[in-house]
Amino acid sequence: MARTHEFAVGDHVVLDGTGNPLHDGKVFGITKTNPKTLQLEPLDGGTAVRADRPLARPATDAEVMNAKTFAAAAPAPLVLGSVVKVLGRPGLYVVVEVPTGRSDLFDVSVLGGDQNRYLRCDRASLTLVAPESLRVT
Repeated sequence: MARTHEFAVGDHVVLDGTGNPLHDGKVFGITKTNPKTLQLEPLDGGTAVRADRPLARPATDAEVMNAKTFAAAAPAPLVLGSVVKVLGRPGLYVVVEVPTGRSDLFDVSVLGGDQNRYLRCDRASLTLVAPESLRVT
């Protein structure tokens, strides 16, 4: 039987061998420990995950520092109803859906509607518009 590291809430771990490119190599903080699994919250934002203990290894200080630096530089999170600008397109758009399991893709529609048409855009092509900069005319 393979030995696993003893983890505690607040420790930082890296997942390896999950087969999921969204999780492999990513640094997580432990929010809850269970006998066979760990409840994890990514340091750079995103969706919490539950992973088997053998898939986790302790994160090095350099990995934790890189993840925290990336999180500080990451754009503000988008939620349903956020008003955004789309790179290369005129006008304002509103986030109408975040497809399940994908924290990097968003469905956006023209603000005011466009006959139920929408665009699926990655986060890098969206810019959050500050609510205070909007005005009703």
